[in-house]
Amino acid sequence: MIILDAEYAEIAILQDGNKFRVEKFERDDGLCKRIIDISKAFWENRVLPAKEAYAKKVEAEKQGNIREIEKYESIIQQYEPEPDNSESYTEFMNERFLKQRESIDGTIDMYDLCKRDKVLNGLKSIIDDERTGIKNKLVKELTVESAEVIDFGKMGSVTWSERKGAKSRTFNNRIRELPGDDQLMQEFLKLNLDCY
Repeated sequence: MIILDAEYAEIAILQDGNKFRVEKFERDDGLCKRIIDISKAFWENRVLPAKEAYAKKVEAEKQGNIREIEKYESIIQQYEPEPDNSESYTEFMNERFLKQRESIDGTIDMYDLCKRDKVLNGLKSIIDDERTGIKNKLVKELTVESAEVIDFGKMGSVTWSERKGAKSRTFNNRIRELPGDDQLMQEFLKLNLDCY
């Protein structure tokens, strides 16, 4: 909308791979200004300085100046994004990784992160098992009634249907009532991930 100077836009969304909907919205000049300001600050305060440091590092590599190479590598690292839970960051680190040694010494903070990962992985397994149990209970109800759909009217439905060419049936919970991100975060924060 900013680039096209449009006053109105629509976003097409394919939810759960099969539920199509269109969200319509009007231009918000305040939001547009914030996006421009944030983008400009990111470009001027992170991208341009990192590009300049990279150019100087390349020049130092050509000259074989190890001290300058390390100096500019350190500067570049200051402008890299902080780790987050996005796939984009994972891809960025995979592209950036260059093995220079076998191992590093772990710190207590790193070990604590590894413990949290083990707890989360265990919780994921418990959650997956619980979800499978719920699915199986609903599928049993459908099987007993020889039906493919549990219809909740305007509140949505649950389906257990065959897809053309598929070897097994597909289960799909399409109820409309979804927990919000805030509600999910409140439930997540109740977990004690530092439990051992």
